[in-house]
Amino acid sequence: MIGRRSALALPLLAVAPRARAALPGDRAARLRRGLNVTNWFRFPRAMSPEFFRTYVSDAEIRQFRAWGFDYIRLPVQPELLRDGNGRFLPERFAAVVTAVRRLQAGGLAVMVELHPHRWQLETQEAHRRALTATWRALAERLAPLDPDATFAEILNEPVFDKAPDRWQALQAEVAAAIRAAMPRHTIIATGHHWSNLDGLLALRPLPDPNVAYTFHYYRPMFWTTLGAAFGTRDKDAVARIPWPQSDPEACKNAGQTSVEQTRKQIAFHCSGKWDAARLRAEMESARNWAQRHGATVIANEIGVSGRIAAASREAYLHDVQAALAANDIGWALWGYEDAMGLGRQKDRRGRVTVARDVLRGLGLNLG
Repeated sequence: MIGRRSALALPLLAVAPRARAALPGDRAARLRRGLNVTNWFRFPRAMSPEFFRTYVSDAEIRQFRAWGFDYIRLPVQPELLRDGNGRFLPERFAAVVTAVRRLQAGGLAVMVELHPHRWQLETQEAHRRALTATWRALAERLAPLDPDATFAEILNEPVFDKAPDRWQALQAEVAAAIRAAMPRHTIIATGHHWSNLDGLLALRPLPDPNVAYTFHYYRPMFWTTLGAAFGTRDKDAVARIPWPQSDPEACKNAGQTSVEQTRKQIAFHCSGKWDAARLRAEMESARNWAQRHGATVIANEIGVSGRIAAASREAYLHDVQAALAANDIGWALWGYEDAMGLGRQKDRRGRVTVARDVLRGLGLNLG
């Protein structure tokens, strides 16, 4: 009987999803609600030590926590870490570490990610070597920081559409370089195709249990980005489309335009019937991938154009974060200074204003 019972159980065990592999401690909980600070070490408006010391004030860091954010995603442009001859600049690495320490002192976890501007990783071996070398140098400097509050994200939005297996191999190589210096820290990995949901679903997880996986979610991208990747000519027409978009005729009527190209694009978009139910179904596919692989998944970029009416932005972000929460997926807004997110403005006295409709949509505190 024992042998027969075991034989019957084997097929069930083979197809049942594995339980989620828990990250150490409370790290998954620290990745629930995040904020990208997009222009501190990415396209900074100055390169002086003073700029890197003061770009975000202590009052702003306290405000991040008061709004309810758990972590900051810190994009770092690797080109900024080298001089014109390709040599590493120790002072720039030190500036990144100082920024991380300040954020952590304010009660926030920090996800450091490399965000190259001109690298062509798909075609340039030199850039692939630079990715690994930069992470070796950066990981050594991040290693002394609290493993429960310091996350190392390998790369922002790899493409590799024609060779996803090459991205799998490169990501594994870079992860090994990070792990050599940071044995207890959690690594953040991602799929190809600009880190979108499809890239995640095609990804084979790394052979390392202390890894979380991310995807970026701006769907429906034609609407959230006002057709930025589609060559859309009448962006104002797209911005007039409200959320939700479950009624194709009402959707098309809201986006009426005399520009034929945009009119056709809007008609195609509206036929997709985007609403809260569709968002939730998409997030379920990410959750299913996580369960199948015993992995932790987050969406560390979400957002919607500030040119869209505030009520529609708020409603969309509410539905996105609700769909993510229903599927146990953390998120991060893109971004603090970006028009896709809070659109932070700072006056001469240092007073900061942000898009409060975004805070409301995400269920954050307004104080």
